[in-house]
Amino acid sequence: MARLRALAGTIGVLAAGLAVVVGAIVEHPSTAAVNVVPVLTWTPEPPTSAGSGTSFALQVTSTDPTKPPVVTAVGDCTVTGATGPITVRLTAGLDRRGLCTLTATADPLLCGGNIPNPTTTTKPSRPTTTKPSLPPSSPLPSPPSSPPSSIITSRPTTPTTKPSSVTTTTGPGTNPIDAVCADVRPIIVTAGSIDYVPVMPVRVLETRDAARSHRDIKQINYALPIKPQGVVSGNNVIRVQVAGKTYHPIADDSSVVFTVPADAVAVALNLAGVDADTPGWLRAWDCSAPSPNVSNVNLAQLDPATNAPADMDGDARANLVITGMSAAGEVCFVTLTPADMFADLIGYFPKGSPYRPLAPKRVVETRREFSEYNAVPLTPGQRRELPLEAWAATVTTGSAYVALNVTSTVDPNAPVKARGTVTVFDCDAATPPPGSQTVLVQPDVVATPLLVVAKVNPAKSICVVSTVDTHLVVDLFGEFGGNTRFRAFASVPVFSGAFGEQDLHQIQISGTSGFAGAAVDAAFLKITSSGGTINGFITVYPCRTGSRPGTSSLNVAQFGPKGNPFPDAANVVFAQTDDLGRICVFTQHRAQLQIEAFGYWPRVP
Repeated sequence: MARLRALAGTIGVLAAGLAVVVGAIVEHPSTAAVNVVPVLTWTPEPPTSAGSGTSFALQVTSTDPTKPPVVTAVGDCTVTGATGPITVRLTAGLDRRGLCTLTATADPLLCGGNIPNPTTTTKPSRPTTTKPSLPPSSPLPSPPSSPPSSIITSRPTTPTTKPSSVTTTTGPGTNPIDAVCADVRPIIVTAGSIDYVPVMPVRVLETRDAARSHRDIKQINYALPIKPQGVVSGNNVIRVQVAGKTYHPIADDSSVVFTVPADAVAVALNLAGVDADTPGWLRAWDCSAPSPNVSNVNLAQLDPATNAPADMDGDARANLVITGMSAAGEVCFVTLTPADMFADLIGYFPKGSPYRPLAPKRVVETRREFSEYNAVPLTPGQRRELPLEAWAATVTTGSAYVALNVTSTVDPNAPVKARGTVTVFDCDAATPPPGSQTVLVQPDVVATPLLVVAKVNPAKSICVVSTVDTHLVVDLFGEFGGNTRFRAFASVPVFSGAFGEQDLHQIQISGTSGFAGAAVDAAFLKITSSGGTINGFITVYPCRTGSRPGTSSLNVAQFGPKGNPFPDAANVVFAQTDDLGRICVFTQHRAQLQIEAFGYWPRVP
């Protein structure tokens, strides 16, 4: 019995000692060290989608400077660098859509699961990061056996306003540590946009203010000496950075955001001028090159004899421009005479695009005062072959198309000054095929240029024919390589009819017969307005947002020189479609519109 009592005493001592030891290593959760979860910031936010071949720079920073985040890439992209500034390049193939997943990791120890969640006593499991599946494309309307030529539906004239704030959730879970450990940014890599990436239009240059534009306009990019009342002085150059920036084109919809990569090779801009002191022109070009001997927009002096109301905007003229940029992503603008100007970005050509911007050069000039050119005006019905290489010597063998600015201007010595058209077409044809691209000849209006995408033959020539006596001016800006995905065709009617005051229409593009039932990423459209009752503008944009961007695609004036009724106005756009393949067309005032298509960039599923 004594032995049993001694053994029990020994066990008691050992148990007490074990309790002491256990007590020394067990700590109540309320006294445990709490680790502060760092917050990660992406600068700039990566785009939600971009074309294959696109490159962009970004940096992820942490609120804990001792633990710099590490960025990794999975899928159709590569990353140069891991911490600090990094460069991301999207690499999906030309024939498919891809997915790039960027993941920022804040702290390997924290994300390894070795530190408990401060809000619980349970050790969290190691988070797992899986590559997000490719979001399905929005379904397009199933075309019938004979696709409709177009589908047009009216929308309310007052768009629905989206909430001013949008709540988004990032990361694989709601746990704060999980969110930091797997801060994921998926990017859809659009193969169909390797040539051209259309965007929601956004204004990048505006010299007017609200008082002079009679609208709620914010003056931007206004850094050079100006004339009184804000008009840009003639021959003062304005430099605007367009590439290497992130844009939010819809003020009340933060979900609409895109980045133009710093290494984009060219941008598409709608450039317009207004209220010129005297007749003149606007010019846009790559800031790293000398100012070229070309023009993009011609301006008319506002005639004091016009019957237009005094509180109305002046005679605004617009034209689509494709221009290269400097290494800093800058485009330069200049006006010959004092005038206001504004420019809207509608898309860009990424690095690797088959489009190649050329040094702008005048290749045709028939006016007699320019003796270095063939000073022979066009006569009615005359077929004229224009050998681009003879004057430009820059068109690459095998190029499919060239980007030209074509301007007709009345011949003062012509026996009859009449309205007509100049048709641009492939020289392989003896006469212009039906549906070829045309430029207006209007003797009662200042010479009006139009951007033309023209097919070139092996001799690097294009052909033109006019219906009336006229002079012709042609400027060359760029070329599309033989591997371009751009698909040109003869004119296809998209819409013809009347628009009302503050009118908005949805027009179906993808899946219609005019586009061979294809899914369209961007459509090459020509918009012609006639019968305007008051000065105003027309805006074309993708319908996916409930709000309209503060941009314009075509400007319409009520009166021409000496108060005559203003004739037709035309411009072209590379219009982005929304996820359902639609575009929206808005008219500020009543107008008769004709919209026709000359080609498109396909969307690859």
